[in-house]
Amino acid sequence: MALDTRVDVRQALRVFQKIQELGTRDDDNYRYKGITATSDYDGYTLILKDDYVTLTILFHSKFKLEYHGAVWLVHFLEQLSDIDRHRAPKKHPD
Repeated sequence: MALDTRVDVRQALRVFQKIQELGTRDDDNYRYKGITATSDYDGYTLILKDDYVTLTILFHSKFKLEYHGAVWLVHFLEQLSDIDRHRAPKKHPD
């Protein structure tokens, strides 16, 4: 199986949401556990990236991957899985 086909777009969307919820904000970007999440001006294109891999999620769950080697892609996909498994702490009512 090609590494490009191992991307689970639904998982990536969940990770994007978790990064927004749990990460630190810097302008229009959010960063959490080494992954940066951002979107274009209309919100139809989402980007998850680290220093070596960029995953762009397009309309209709299409995606584009740019990476500097298979090792970095595997590491990036493992990071996404790790964030996806992370449970956010429950918020207590004020």
